[in-house]
Amino acid sequence: MARGEPARFENVPELLDTLRAGYGLRDSESFERRLETVKEAPVLILDDPGAEAGRESPYEVSWAHDKLYQIVDHRLVWEMPTLVTSNLTTVSLPARIGSRLRDPRCGIVKAIVAESAARASDARRSI
Repeated sequence: MARGEPARFENVPELLDTLRAGYGLRDSESFERRLETVKEAPVLILDDPGAEAGRESPYEVSWAHDKLYQIVDHRLVWEMPTLVTSNLTTVSLPARIGSRLRDPRCGIVKAIVAESAARASDARRSI
């Protein structure tokens, strides 16, 4: 972003719905084009991966995890800046995706604890 590159923000469940809606369409609205646009964004922010698991059939979850892995893997292989925000740990994410995000050669994982949650945790420890 400091270089002036545009950032693309994608809520993962909505992204997956948008990708699915592209099947059978042509040109810029096709599944392939939509997927390529996300994979090639100069800076990509993926919000809430893992949320897709609670609202779909096992087949759809498998498809969703496969597409998300394709995006994450492509960006890591090509060393493209990607930020993932989630209330899940990398261990709680789908195994293939979590393992890529935990790889120190590919990225840095930072746990950010909300200030109020941190204070509540400190208060519980002092009791």
